[in-house]
Amino acid sequence: MIEEANEDLPVSGANWAYNTTITIERFIANIWCGAKRFLHTKVTKQDTVLGHIFGWKSSLGEDTFKRFFSKFDYAKKQLISNYFYI
Repeated sequence: MIEEANEDLPVSGANWAYNTTITIERFIANIWCGAKRFLHTKVTKQDTVLGHIFGWKSSLGEDTFKRFFSKFDYAKKQLISNYFYI
C-alpha cells in the first residue's frame, strides 16, 4: 500500500477516517474524469457507475480532499513528489 511504502504521507488516526490509498485513488479518478477544482469532485461523487467499477462503498466529498491536502507543507510535497517521480 502507498502509505506503507512512503511514511511521509499524512495518515489520520481517527477510526472513521478514509484510508490514504483510497483517498489518493479517488482524487486521481476525479482528475481523470475532468475535475480541476475541489468543487468539481461533486460530479464523480454522484456517479454510481464509477463507484461500482472501482468497488467504492461510499463517496468522498470535496471537504475530505481539502482536509487531506491541507496536511501537506512544502517540504512534505517535495518528499512525496520525489517518491512518485524518481
